[in-house]
Amino acid sequence: WIDIAVSKPIVKEKLSERELDVFVKLLEGKSRKTCAEELFIAESTVKKHSASIYKKFEVKNRAELVNKINNI
Repeated sequence: WIDIAVSKPIVKEKLSERELDVFVKLLEGKSRKTCAEELFIAESTVKKHSASIYKKFEVKNRAELVNKINNI
């Protein structure tokens, strides 16, 4: 289902390439630390990208993000 979520035009329009990388990791249920390690970026960078993603989709957390993406 992650492939379907990523292929939605609204997702591609709203997110930068790096935010999209973090978005996928969030949907996979990975921690910020794991996301950072797998993407070779600082955990604080993952936190900033996550906050940006949540803001763009007008949600407060990962659960709301998953729900919103499933209903788009």
